[in-house]
Amino acid sequence: MTDSAPKSKRCVAKAMPSTKRRRKAAPSDAHQAEEEECDCEGLQRPFFRNFQTACQHYGFPGSHQTGSYGPKGMGIVRTYSNSTPGKDKVLAHGQIVLYRLKDDALQAQFAVNHDRKKEVRIFRKATAGVVDLGLFLVEGFVKAGP
Repeated sequence: MTDSAPKSKRCVAKAMPSTKRRRKAAPSDAHQAEEEECDCEGLQRPFFRNFQTACQHYGFPGSHQTGSYGPKGMGIVRTYSNSTPGKDKVLAHGQIVLYRLKDDALQAQFAVNHDRKKEVRIFRKATAGVVDLGLFLVEGFVKAGP
């Protein structure tokens, strides 16, 4: 089965912000278009009734709750974004995902994927179920904004 992600698909994990908030400059029009969040429900991607069904389809072990799953020290296998506004972002027609990390342990797991060039399957909650965004490579880590 050739289920490998195109090289243009990438995941940039975002570390949680510090308690101090910095001012943000207004983005230029060109930058704003690149940063515009994509409507995942309109993408031509596999769609599942719920996350448990998606996990069963791919044979993923572990819980069927939001967040990321991966055996300790082995990297992340899959991640599920519940599409809370202001957290995870899907950009460039589903080719880029900015995934907000909740702690250092999760960043360490994503770092394993980055170092080993191991792909992560990313799912996103939709109105009527779950969208499989596909396989992504972890490109790097950036500080999350407010």
